[in-house]
Amino acid sequence: MLIAQISDMHVKAEGKLLYRRIDTAGFLEAGLRGRDHCLLVGSKDTSGRILSLLGERGFDVEALKTTGRLTQLGGARSTDAMLASFVVALDRAVAAGAPLLRVLGEPAWGDADWPDDESLVAVVLSQDDNLRRPTHSPIREL
Repeated sequence: MLIAQISDMHVKAEGKLLYRRIDTAGFLEAGLRGRDHCLLVGSKDTSGRILSLLGERGFDVEALKTTGRLTQLGGARSTDAMLASFVVALDRAVAAGAPLLRVLGEPAWGDADWPDDESLVAVVLSQDDNLRRPTHSPIREL
């Protein structure tokens, strides 16, 4: 199975988040139009907006979730809990025979339901390491 992810780490500068704008829903849409599985990790607000866009583009989001082609993960106060849920989602996609897993993560910096910023950076880096496990490689960064 191949794994594709958008690597776009946020950078804090003088209290502001700096990032590139990309069509994140389009990244998932491209895979869902084929046979790819998609993993969406983010805050309720951000994930909700992305899922709404997918619905507007003609996808039955609930059906995709039910069939396992679209997995939505939120945050957790514990980094261990976040990483564990991430690994479970990866393993499910592999077991389901996903030809490609598209991973879209939008960390919820400063959100009370997520780890602090320093811990969240560690989670993002650990997720990247998990994507590179032998059963989940090769990885393509978009």
